[in-house]
Amino acid sequence: PEAGPRLSQLEEKLRFADALLVMQALEPYTPAEIELIKKFVDKGGRLLMVGDPVRWHSLNSLSTTFGVIFEDDYLYNVVEHESNYQNIFLTNFREHPLTRGLKKVVFYRTSSLKVASGGVIFTDDYTYSSTVERRGRFATLAEPRPGVLALSDFSFMTEPYNTAWDNDRLISNLADYLTQGKRAFDLSDFPYFFGQEVDIVVEDESLLSSGSAVKNLLSNTGRKAELAREENLSRDTVFLGLFEGTKLGRYLAQDNIQVSPLIRTPFAPPLPQKSASFLYFVPGSERQVLIILTDTPQTMAAVADGLRNGSFRRVLV
Repeated sequence: PEAGPRLSQLEEKLRFADALLVMQALEPYTPAEIELIKKFVDKGGRLLMVGDPVRWHSLNSLSTTFGVIFEDDYLYNVVEHESNYQNIFLTNFREHPLTRGLKKVVFYRTSSLKVASGGVIFTDDYTYSSTVERRGRFATLAEPRPGVLALSDFSFMTEPYNTAWDNDRLISNLADYLTQGKRAFDLSDFPYFFGQEVDIVVEDESLLSSGSAVKNLLSNTGRKAELAREENLSRDTVFLGLFEGTKLGRYLAQDNIQVSPLIRTPFAPPLPQKSASFLYFVPGSERQVLIILTDTPQTMAAVADGLRNGSFRRVLV
């Protein structure tokens, strides 16, 4: 189904994840799930897909979107191998952070990858494919696009095979690749773009109850959230204010946004203030800022409730 528990869980997990590891996927991915993963990768998230020819999988339902196919074969080498002709040595490496420090690795029962470009680790000229019975240089690890990896062996990462030759180094390189990406966030990822300490600055006393609701929401995610009287430029901040009298114009002006007498933005037609709410995420390298402006305290209370239950995501521009 396009909607269901698995889709909802995937959507929620990807809001705060840096990397997604897909190993031996048993169920095919739906178009809606694939679209979520594409958006995740577009934001800088890292994706690793791992297949293995001795374990059935539905990885191609996802991998083809990124330009790679896990072939239905296994590779073997009768000239040079480790104790079994299916345990193939790999010494042909493209220069890449994933191959740093590698001289020889061994994969155990691996398949070939069909990829137009982006191969990283290749077999030698004496390696055969079981399906086409021809030898050649087959890709076993590929990066079909930045941030996306396809790997056609799982066993080399398990004990005791992880200690053979330079396998441990390759595993370490993979871990670095997955954890050193720079992913971006947008407003739909609330509250995961915030760090562990967040201030809630309320411009008008009539909004204190909504400020407390936002504070409790952030605290429930494990963050240290505090109501603050003034802005601290060294801390992530949520501003709550009313359209009339707001002093947050310095943030809005940098993106040509005006909130009086109409809400004018570069990305939507002018909107009246009555019964309106305005949420604006200002991402930064060191600090994240969320601005929330409404016409009345009652509208602000509804926004706080929408942040809590996630309904605000249905009306984002």
